Amino acid sequence: MLTPELIIAAATALTALTGALGALVKQAAESAKIRAESEKTRAEIEAVRADLQQSALIITATHHQVVPNGGGSLMDSSARTEVKLDEVLAALADQRDHLGRLDESARNTAADVRGLRRDVGRLADADQQLAAADHAAREAAAKAHDALNRRIDEIAARP
Repeated sequence: MLTPELIIAAATALTALTGALGALVKQAAESAKIRAESEKTRAEIEAVRADLQQSALIITATHHQVVPNGGGSLMDSSARTEVKLDEVLAALADQRDHLGRLDESARNTAADVRGLRRDVGRLADADQQLAAADHAAREAAAKAHDALNRRIDEIAARP
């Protein structure tokens, strides 16, 4: 027969068994939750690893472009551009100097042309004066010839 101590011991054992069974179920649920979180974390780590690999490729390509490498990088292209720009600026300075000399020459030529215009004007005035004097001399000579011719005719007409 069952004694009260035996019943209490059985009840206590049953309570302990129920508690252990509950703890086991709780641990199984926690374990499943931890496994799901672990899988999620692994997936996130793989995504980060893929992003890091992509970033490493981008960094490598960028490094290749910004470090001189004998002609193909942006740095080398920039250096060549700077050299060409210096050449263009030097040529521009030479052109500016040449333009200054041409400008000075043009001013001198303009002054010479103004002087030549004055000289031509003076010559034209002198030519007009000579032409007027020449015309007057021709008229005087023509009158003198006419007077001589009349006098010769008069002398010739005398008997």
